[in-house]
Amino acid sequence: MDDLDAAVAAVKAGNIPVLMEHETPVCFMAMISDTEANSVVLHKRKA
Repeated sequence: MDDLDAAVAAVKAGNIPVLMEHETPVCFMAMISDTEANSVVLHKRKA
């Protein structure tokens, strides 16, 4: 994912639940819940 911040902002604007946002030394990630209550992870590796 090229722009995780923009994706998370779009998700929040669409009233989609963001279950978790996390940063590690090598990546950024966010977990959301889709309309069928499945967990979906948005992920971006750091350069």
